[in-house]
Amino acid sequence: MTTHPAARDDVVVIGAGPAGVYAAYLLAREGLRVRVLEEHERVGDPVHCTGILGVEAFALPGLTRDAVLREVHVGRFHSPAGHRFDYTGPEGEVCVVDRRAFDRGLARSAADAGALIATRARAVGLDVGRNGVAVRAHVAGRARTLTARICLLACGARYRLQRALGWGVPPLLFSSAQTELGAAPAEALDVFLRPDAAPGGFAWLVPVTREDRPCAKVGVMAQRSPARALDRLLGELRAAGRVSGPAGPVVMRPLPLGPLPRTYGDRALAIGDAAGLVKPTTGGGIYYSLLSAGWAAETLRLAFERGDFSAAALAGYEESWRTHLGAEIAVGVWFRWIVARLSPSDLDALARLALTDGLMPVVRASARFNWHRELILQSLKHPGVLRVVLPRLVVAGGAR
Repeated sequence: MTTHPAARDDVVVIGAGPAGVYAAYLLAREGLRVRVLEEHERVGDPVHCTGILGVEAFALPGLTRDAVLREVHVGRFHSPAGHRFDYTGPEGEVCVVDRRAFDRGLARSAADAGALIATRARAVGLDVGRNGVAVRAHVAGRARTLTARICLLACGARYRLQRALGWGVPPLLFSSAQTELGAAPAEALDVFLRPDAAPGGFAWLVPVTREDRPCAKVGVMAQRSPARALDRLLGELRAAGRVSGPAGPVVMRPLPLGPLPRTYGDRALAIGDAAGLVKPTTGGGIYYSLLSAGWAAETLRLAFERGDFSAAALAGYEESWRTHLGAEIAVGVWFRWIVARLSPSDLDALARLALTDGLMPVVRASARFNWHRELILQSLKHPGVLRVVLPRLVVAGGAR
């Protein structure tokens, strides 16, 4: 290890998404000196995700419902052949938040607790030394080196710093593309299970309201070419009268669908998307980001109490997320691997099962918005589902 000057901050957080600013809030509340580096000009820009959030997140300390746009109860699923089935969940389980307002609200809470948030501050390198960490950054166009006793990587699905630390990359990466535009009034969230619309993944239309005007977030999660798939989907939705007017900017981002091989080391932790802690079934990452921020903050609180910032002292963070999320994520990755191998006729067959052959009672009994493991395992016990899925697994297994 190299030797750096005495640390100026206790914690430097790279990234001001939900994971980063929530961790900053929790740590600053403990009286630690926390600095957050955000590469964009304003926290919350650009908006990368749809903002669908299970309301159980609001039980976490410091979260409010100020950014909630609406609640969503009905999911409408569309198969390749046009079969459609609805799932109505419990009222008050799921909402859509304004992600820009959500992130900025968390950032205000962090700042009120004492954290310093620097925008136009892009981290380009990280050096770990005996006395602390040195983050090389471009801040407002000028090169700077910021020192702290420990660093939290909350930089989203970018893994250059993690690779440099020897932590690896996620085992599975998809891509997403999303835009927002005017839409016909709607209540249901539409999910399109169509390989032509979203190779290996799915597409969505989420109704929202802006200044009393109905709008929709339309997006695609796919193994390849999400922008092209989004363009085709928008054309179909326009022809059907579902959306109208000019589309907003298309925001694209990589989606990690599996955790890094390692998420901690001497004086450093990775949280949220930066650790690959995302629901592999949907790519949703807000709730897991907030949870991981909480586990990281507790691990760092103990580290500061003991004055020990070694990898051994920080290993409890990874033990925490693996205990609570490990099985969920492992089953979700397996599910995503299965879905990527299903043909359009397979997906149509599964849709028919949902409509006619007793699959929906299994869904209603097992579905939980943030926790998909039980639903996946129970659905695979249905004889009709097994008849569809098993041949694909056998063929895929034989080809390996």
